[in-house]
Amino acid sequence: ALSKAEESDRIKTAFIRSMSHEIRTPLNAVSGFSQVLCNPNFILSDEEKQDLQQRISSNVNQITNNIIEMLELSKSESEKSVSDSEKKDVLCNELGRNILEEFREKAHTGVELRFTSDVSDSFTIHTNAYRLNVALRHLLDNAVKFTETGHVELSLARKDDTMLFCVTDTGVGIREKDRERIFDTFSKVDDFKEGLGLGLPICQRLIRSMGGEVELDPAYSAGSRFVISLPLR
Repeated sequence: ALSKAEESDRIKTAFIRSMSHEIRTPLNAVSGFSQVLCNPNFILSDEEKQDLQQRISSNVNQITNNIIEMLELSKSESEKSVSDSEKKDVLCNELGRNILEEFREKAHTGVELRFTSDVSDSFTIHTNAYRLNVALRHLLDNAVKFTETGHVELSLARKDDTMLFCVTDTGVGIREKDRERIFDTFSKVDDFKEGLGLGLPICQRLIRSMGGEVELDPAYSAGSRFVISLPLR
């Protein structure tokens, strides 16, 4: 009981701290940039106006993403498992390629995005497409965010009756002392990166709800590698 109370208090404190920074900071930026843009006393060039508009849009997107993560966390907590009626045959390669393509504009300049697979394009897995999609998005979002040089790769492989989805990057990696807490709610290995620290916890809950598991590969040292394993059926 004491342990649960301490964990609850830790999560509450982390939530308040994260929301205070991750919501208030972009809101202040939106407010400030909007005032400059709308103030007739400021003479702005078209380039400066476009820059302010892009900054406002970027900060609004950050707030939106934080709210979406909070909703996803709440949903993943309330829905423990996926029923058979919520599953369907999903084309693995098509799903992987489509998700990876969405991150090309988000990747740092010079970072290569790769897709590899050892199954045919007609190969399917019977699972919940939406939850798998969201889980992979969170892993790829982290990989792109923390990789400034090299590559980010999404690879698919079949192992017996299990399908493996691997997200590998050549980014900063995760220190050994931080590995035990990366799936904890509101846990962040870099406080200077934007985000609430919910991506990995959400990913883990979604994958477990489908009878699978997501793990960090401790043997990989050139960055980070996360492996999602899901039963084929």
